[in-house]
Amino acid sequence: MKSEQLDGPKDTEEDKELKNILNEKQHKTVKQTTYLVIPFALQTDYVSALEKLCASTYTKRSGQKAKLWKEKKFSRQRLFAHISNLIDRKASEKNESIGTRLVLEESAKPSFGLPNNRNINLIFTPDKENFNFSIGNVELYLFETQVGFVVFDILYKEHENINNIILSNYYLKKIYQYKDNLRFLKKTGRDQQVEVNVSLYSLIEAFLSEVQVETYFEDVKQHPSHAIVYSSALLESDFRKEKNYNKQLLNYLFQMRKSFKDTYDAPPSEYEIDGHNEIIQLFENSFWGVSLEGAAHIAYLKDNEADIFFKDTHTKNVREVYFYLYILALHQHYTLQYFSTLVSRLPANLDDYLETKKNSRKSVENLRSRMVFFTLRCAFKQVSHISHQTSLYEMFRRALRIEELMDELHLEIEALSSITEIEETRKSKKIQNIILYVTTFFILISTTNDSMGITTFIDTSHWPSNKLITPWVAGTMWTLIAGGSFYLIIQLLIRRK
Repeated sequence: MKSEQLDGPKDTEEDKELKNILNEKQHKTVKQTTYLVIPFALQTDYVSALEKLCASTYTKRSGQKAKLWKEKKFSRQRLFAHISNLIDRKASEKNESIGTRLVLEESAKPSFGLPNNRNINLIFTPDKENFNFSIGNVELYLFETQVGFVVFDILYKEHENINNIILSNYYLKKIYQYKDNLRFLKKTGRDQQVEVNVSLYSLIEAFLSEVQVETYFEDVKQHPSHAIVYSSALLESDFRKEKNYNKQLLNYLFQMRKSFKDTYDAPPSEYEIDGHNEIIQLFENSFWGVSLEGAAHIAYLKDNEADIFFKDTHTKNVREVYFYLYILALHQHYTLQYFSTLVSRLPANLDDYLETKKNSRKSVENLRSRMVFFTLRCAFKQVSHISHQTSLYEMFRRALRIEELMDELHLEIEALSSITEIEETRKSKKIQNIILYVTTFFILISTTNDSMGITTFIDTSHWPSNKLITPWVAGTMWTLIAGGSFYLIIQLLIRRK
């Protein structure tokens, strides 16, 4: 799908030639990372879900039962202490943790129809294309907000062409649409093989079969349908020796962070880094791009001492530290979406709320409590002692519209508080009315008792004309009592309205 420009200057011959060069160039990667991230939200509460997942087992070849998942920490470089412990249930201060990272045991993969060796290639054939890769770690992240992520580590062969990676990821993200296009050859004998189909969306549902999933945020027929792509490519040093290599890099970055293929032309604004909200340059040869569809990183070697750092330490940081920060930002983004979904399920108006007030009140109080604790425990703005890590995290949050979603959350909390205040006001008014009813009742009884005492006193006194006075006094008093009672009843009815 070519982008259409209704306004503005048309492409010059030079621009067209440049686009052809960008699309035709084939550049190999020295290192690469691709994570497919599938978000979900559970109905099952966090503690129960974690207990069930940690208790899940599979059967080994020996017939013995073994744990399906193992907990694993991230490699965390100079992050704030409390940030380092956010996804670590076994941290020294257990209350610091807001989530857990689970990794599927390698030997458990065949139980789900995956190859038992990560060196075995899968064959992916969407739209008559042909790609090869293997699957590394399969990970499951679960947070106390009941939001989580399934992550597949996609391993392309060494020195894979970056164009092939970009195109493959474009199709891979559509995990439901191309569910029948992934398979591998399983050896069944010395010279025999059988073709085994693999469905990523079916794997996700199998991994979460022990818990109840409420939404995949983007689902088709209640199945997970789309993945977010987190990708990185380190290019060879020859890349920077080419003419217009900088535009080529930014064109790759556009396609990678959007999970587009090369038929999607980048607009002119993509080639201007200054002031770009979705691109950040952390080093001379290292660029990041982030969008709602994914996050991408591109770097290239320079034939100097820094190459060792980029091949080893930096590549590891991209796979661990930066991905950890990205998961924290994704968790905020999808939890805020999830809260909005829960708010939309509340009664449509106050009368409906009051009609089902017992269940509604419980839902409102629970939801407001979850929102407040999320704000306190999960919505961090600062994460690291290292400035470029902080800058990248800030861009993650900015691209995912976290602050805008947080503003909506605060409005929702205020609205929920208003509902509670209205209910408390009505409840207080009812209590006041009850007190008034009781007080009026006792006043009437007391007044009646006093009037009867006065009448009896007059009737039994030694006044000469007491027999004549008594009826007039009693009549007057009973008339006043009746009139006062009628007036009080009318006032009570008015107050009740």
